[in-house]
Parts: sequence; structure tokens; C-alpha cells
Amino acid sequence: MTPLRYQLALQTCAILYGATAIIGHQLSGSVVTTVLVRGLFAFLTLSLVLLISRKHALKPVSAANVAKLMVSGILLAVHWLCFFVSVNKGGIAISTLSFASFPAFVLLFDTLFFKERLTTTDVLVIALIALGLLLVTPAFSLSHDTTVGLLWGMASGMAYSLVVLYNRHNQTQLGAVQASWIQFLGISIALLPFGAANLGSYAINEWWLLAFLGVACTALAFTLFVYSLQGVPAKTASVVIALEPVYAIIMAWFFFAQVPTSKMVLGGLVILAAVMLSLRSVPPKPLTNPVKADSVGG
Repeated sequence: MTPLRYQLALQTCAILYGATAIIGHQLSGSVVTTVLVRGLFAFLTLSLVLLISRKHALKPVSAANVAKLMVSGILLAVHWLCFFVSVNKGGIAISTLSFASFPAFVLLFDTLFFKERLTTTDVLVIALIALGLLLVTPAFSLSHDTTVGLLWGMASGMAYSLVVLYNRHNQTQLGAVQASWIQFLGISIALLPFGAANLGSYAINEWWLLAFLGVACTALAFTLFVYSLQGVPAKTASVVIALEPVYAIIMAWFFFAQVPTSKMVLGGLVILAAVMLSLRSVPPKPLTNPVKADSVGG
């Protein structure tokens, strides 16, 4: 039986990832600046972890591996950018559910770029995700903000699938915390020229939200995920993290009275079923990289 502390760490991680959309919904600044600040806070938090923790001490790393992780970080930044645009345009439920379409993109890109054959289960996963997205789409018109938000959410899922595939084929053998630390540094460096000018656009109370986004919803959530893997199988952990949209929708309902329609709930259930099916069909692999483990949520 899995010790309770690992289960609690994992559930807390999923809740914090779900809270990402809640915070993004309340921020008024530029999306680019929001992602920049999120990356900076996460980088500084993991810097502290690496400084005080013997377990996660820095190891020598080659320039080639730093470059790989920087590229991975930039791809992750694109995912975050698309996700926050989706939140602003389509709302919390639409953004989290459309992002959950990423397993379909992983399967499609695997076939397109790496000549992997689609299995019957793979085809079923793609079909279920497509059906779920059709169900949650409120109107098939680009004049409808929610539809635009759904497309941005799908773009977020597509970008995240590129992160997953890139990391799968670019192993670094570094510890998870150090690898993620370099990725967050890459995000900060890449976006600083584009987002720094708008740092003064946030109200004081929004800086508390930004700090929570970077420290709790990113660095802490990731650290909890890595900790939970000491006592929870990676596949089980991935299934729990896949519940991120559920937690996000519940919080949106509680805090903002955003009640999902019955059609949206049905579509969400279909998408989640597809995600669970895709996770069950993946053979367990060792954890060598934080994002390769699909542990960084929206």
C-alpha cells in the first residue's frame, strides 16, 4: 500500500496544476510577461532548492545538454503562452479540456516524424479526443471567443506534445530538479527581451498571484511530483496528474461560479477517458527528465 504522504503530495501537485488556469484567469498583464515572471519565480525557487538540498546538488553538465534543455524550456514557454491565451479567450474549462488533447498530438507526431505505427488503441484515443473536442465546442465560428479559446488550447496541447517528444529523443541523464532548473532559466532568458517592458503593468495584488503561480503552481508542484514518484508508480502518477482539468473546473465553479454545461461535462469525460486510455497503453519508462515525465501542467 502506498504511504499516505506520497498520495497527498501527488494530489496536491494535481490541484496546484489545476490552479494555474484559475490564476491566469485573474491576471491582467501581457501573456508574455506572465510566462516570463512564472519562469523567473520557478527558476529562483529551484535555485534555492538546489542550494540547500544535498539530495538535489548540482552536477557537471555539458554545453550540449544545457542547449538541449534550453530548447526544451523554450518549447515549454510556447505551451504556457498558448495556454494562457486560451484561458483569456475561452475560460477555464475550455482551456484545460482543450489542452488535455495533447496525447492525440503525441501519437500523430510520433507517426509523422518517427514513423511509429498507430495501434488500434491509438486510433481510438485520437477519435475519442476529437469527439470530446466537438462536444465542448460551443460554436463552429471564429467570431465566438470560446471557440478561439479552444483552438488556442489545442495549440497549447500541440506545443506540449512537442515538449514530450523532444525530451523523449534528447535525454540528458541529469537529475529532474537540475534539468527543470535549466529549462526555467531558458524560459526566462528567451522571454526577457519581450516581456520585461510590461513588468510594471501588474497591480500589487497581482504580484502575489504571480509569485504563487511560479513558486507553488510550478516549482513546488513539480517538486511534489518528483517526491511522489518515490512511492507511487509513474503511470499511476500520470493518471492522477491527468485530473488537472477536473480540479480546475471545480475551482472555477467554486470561485467564479463558472458552471459547465452538460454538453461540456460530457465532452470533458470523453477527453479524460481518452487520456486515461493513452496512459494505460504506454509501457512504464524510467524518469530521467522532468518534462519528459509529462509532469508540467498548464
